[in-house]
Amino acid sequence: MESSKNRFVKRLLRRDPQMLAASLPWDPVTSRQIFDVAQQVIVFGSWAVGANTSDSDLDILCVGEGKTHLSKELDVVWLPESVIFAKSFLGSELANHVAVFGVWLKGSDEWRHRVFVSHNAIMRKCDAIVRHVASYVRIQQCFSPSYVIKHRTLLRRNLQRLSMLANGEAVPPSKFLDELAADESSIASAIRRLPASSVHDFKIAFPELR
Repeated sequence: MESSKNRFVKRLLRRDPQMLAASLPWDPVTSRQIFDVAQQVIVFGSWAVGANTSDSDLDILCVGEGKTHLSKELDVVWLPESVIFAKSFLGSELANHVAVFGVWLKGSDEWRHRVFVSHNAIMRKCDAIVRHVASYVRIQQCFSPSYVIKHRTLLRRNLQRLSMLANGEAVPPSKFLDELAADESSIASAIRRLPASSVHDFKIAFPELR
């Protein structure tokens, strides 16, 4: 099967950095402040691959000294250069996503060639899924139908992410995960990586996968 990188990177290659920079929904003051201080400015997430909608927030990774800002419209994550080249970051889900799908607007992308999926990244994803599904099963009867659908979607995406990480693949933006939602084999494979108690919870949350 074609890897997630090969399936989606063709779309990334059509994203010209200059055209992308000109289209970003941020004010000139914010843009100037970021570019003046940051050593690297990288767009990642849906905007980087042309999958953004009117509801999409803008995700920016800045390398340098700055304050992380998270809002509904704009997420600016600052990391010092010493962190970027640390194995703990290079092996993370975020680093792998940015390396494959990110668009560099400023600075060198040299570190993108050093990323790898670490065991810790896989275990962190497993732990997050275990906590989420346990909470979901415990209180799902209190949810409205729309809320149930929302959390089933979130759980399904995280299982897809786990499956890709376990295969050493970078995780694409959520839109692409949704395009692959019909691939139940990868979801079932991810569930088998979880503790037995969580497998039972997933059979409750996703009875169609039995």
